[in-house]
Amino acid sequence: MIKGILFDLDGTLVSTQEANYLSYKEAYASIGIDLSRRDYLKVFGLRFDDMVEELSPELSDALRVKLRNNKSIFYKKNLGMTVLNPMLTAIIKNDTNFIKKALITTASKKNALEVLKFHNLDNLFNICIFGEDVVLGKPNPECYNLGIESLDLFPNECLIFEDTLIGVCAGEKAGASVINVSGWCT
Repeated sequence: MIKGILFDLDGTLVSTQEANYLSYKEAYASIGIDLSRRDYLKVFGLRFDDMVEELSPELSDALRVKLRNNKSIFYKKNLGMTVLNPMLTAIIKNDTNFIKKALITTASKKNALEVLKFHNLDNLFNICIFGEDVVLGKPNPECYNLGIESLDLFPNECLIFEDTLIGVCAGEKAGASVINVSGWCT
């Protein structure tokens, strides 16, 4: 019996791909690098540190900090380009007290909370796990293991909604049932 539903944020609950791409493109431009959409799509779904390591391992620590800070500034400006997943939003807003709900994302807490507040979803989860709460990014199951444990449930009592192969892999490694919702917003 399902007692908990865990939702990924970027690409699953909210389509953030365009807002993220434009924000990263502007942030990379601020340090003198042109980020193509093709290169960005190759790393979509990775957390910031893993993405930057994949795209530009030569960046100094100072440039990485500048990139992160600038991306956050530009992202706030681009929030209007994000789109809610209507089916998952309906599930979250269902007032049943029998199902626990968790947001599980390896995005930064600041950016994730901005998206949630922008779409009035910030008070609808029993727990939220953010990138700062875990050491390892997806496909490692650490974020889902922590979420399931925080809900005080067993993996077989949980259903996870994800949109990327690395997220689906993380959810499956955690032992939960996973539904892949990729392609809902095209």
